[in-house]
Amino acid sequence: MKIALKDYVVESLNLKSSLDHSVEDDLKISFTNGYSDGEPKNFTVMFTIELYTAERFYLEVVKTFEFETDELITDEFKQSPFPVVNAPAIAYPYLRSFIGTLTLNAGLDAVMLPTVNFQAMYNASKNSGSN
Repeated sequence: MKIALKDYVVESLNLKSSLDHSVEDDLKISFTNGYSDGEPKNFTVMFTIELYTAERFYLEVVKTFEFETDELITDEFKQSPFPVVNAPAIAYPYLRSFIGTLTLNAGLDAVMLPTVNFQAMYNASKNSGSN
């Protein structure tokens, strides 16, 4: 099966000064997969990033990445590691770049998200019994 990143879009963006409270650096990264019966050769990976920084700002970004396959997506594909390991690993550098550029252009110190080992996350979820 051939797979390509087709498109991506920012679903929501929230950037606020958090000068009214003292916060420590805190980063939450999560993602989900989406499938549509109307487009049986496409699937999405939606990232949600929440970031509080010691520089006193809060950033929340929800960004969706759409992938296209050359075959119909099956239940076997949905249960495979690809949608939760490979696809997020393909999309994540675009998200990192977007956030770095956004924060820099907003007059803040550029934020470079850490690298993420999606394979290790997948292995941990398999070992804990959650999917």
